Amino acid sequence: MKSILTLPLAAVAGDTAYFLELKKDGLLHISCAQAADPTEQVILTAECNRFTAATDREGRLHVLTAGDGPRPVYYCLQAGQVETIPFPARAAETFFLAFGSGGHGYYIGQNKAGITLAVNHDMQKWSFHDYELGTSLLPAGLAVDSASYAHLLLCDAAEGKLLYQTADPKQYRLSSPLQLATGLQLQTPPVLLFDAVQNIHLTWISAADGQLHYRVRLAGGWPVGGWQQEFSRPLTEKAELLALTEAYPHPQIWVVTASGHARCFHAAGTEEEKVCRLSPTLLLLRKARTGACDICLFRREEGIPLLTQLLIEKKEAQSSAAKAAEEEEDNPFFLHARRLLTEKKRLELEINKKDASLAQLQRMLEMSQENVRKQSRLLNDRLEEIQAKMGELRQKNSRLEAKIQELQDCPDRLQHAEKALQKAEKIIADYKQQMTELQNELTLANRREKDYLRQLGKLQAEIDAKKGLWESFAGLFQKKPSVKK
Repeated sequence: MKSILTLPLAAVAGDTAYFLELKKDGLLHISCAQAADPTEQVILTAECNRFTAATDREGRLHVLTAGDGPRPVYYCLQAGQVETIPFPARAAETFFLAFGSGGHGYYIGQNKAGITLAVNHDMQKWSFHDYELGTSLLPAGLAVDSASYAHLLLCDAAEGKLLYQTADPKQYRLSSPLQLATGLQLQTPPVLLFDAVQNIHLTWISAADGQLHYRVRLAGGWPVGGWQQEFSRPLTEKAELLALTEAYPHPQIWVVTASGHARCFHAAGTEEEKVCRLSPTLLLLRKARTGACDICLFRREEGIPLLTQLLIEKKEAQSSAAKAAEEEEDNPFFLHARRLLTEKKRLELEINKKDASLAQLQRMLEMSQENVRKQSRLLNDRLEEIQAKMGELRQKNSRLEAKIQELQDCPDRLQHAEKALQKAEKIIADYKQQMTELQNELTLANRREKDYLRQLGKLQAEIDAKKGLWESFAGLFQKKPSVKK
């Protein structure tokens, strides 16, 4: 994108022709002319590495430059006089500027979160609006129609998409993006051309097959207007830059290659390819005009200065328009045709608005359909979960029914068990009674045993006493035994 903002720029604002050229040392040179002899070339700014310009209906040239600083510099030129105007915006890497015939001016540039869109009406204060569309979105083109609507061309650097949107000058609202292409080759920036009859021409290079693609949006509604079928053709050399030159009935597509050749293709694809080489007489430049800034190949006439040629071309266009207007005034059929054309243009603008509304409604319908599909998928997943849980519950119910059946068969067993329990309790009671009796008998036996033991103790003591006495007597007798004893 930066290579576009470094190309030379030519413009005719009011009765003054301008030519701006950026040098390699960062100097932006400007020269202007109001008559046949141009003024000397002067330096507009010394710190510039990219710039753009636009003309308005009051004959002013607006130049926006950016360098290494954080802020861009805004110049307003009228009749060769330069005025610096504050412009409170961050210096974007890629930006565009355009003024429509209705007095509305637009600025679009990249910011940290998405896109910055600024609107101005008749040199009043700029109104800035930030849209968080993603950091990968880059502005690629800007044009303003006769109804003061802005037409934006955007590139999604992350996904390689080419998007088209419009901006409302009253509500500062962006329309839903229309995806024109995928797989965009970002090395070669796409080009937008907004012709004199409000048609929008786009051309770009596809990264997948390296082919040249072209698509046009004709002014008016269905069945004539709207986006037409895409046209594509292969390229024999790698393209560095693209350009569109307005021609009747179809524009010329220029492909500039690394070898310095410019290959010209007809938008309808019916004419043969033309090859020429860039030279001082065939310049690749930007041409600012009301509503847009075109990238085109400008063929210089020999012996005529560039600015003088620009002024001559504008005077010829004005004289042709004045002559056509005089012829129309003399002929009532031309007057009626002009009224019809005016009414047609008004209806086309209304149809364009309806088309924009229809596109927005279609986008809303697609979003609602996508939401319905998402909801359907969620409901189907939920239904599958519910069905799985129902299967588990059925299995649990089957097990519970089996247990209930078992429990229903248990009363008889319970009665038998109760009877056996009663018998067992009776037997236990008898055993307890017998055990009590035995315990009583054991107590009595213990008491008797104690009594017997006391009695035995007493008897033992008596025996021991008697035994000792007996032994005493026995000892006496044993000392003098007699024959008789």
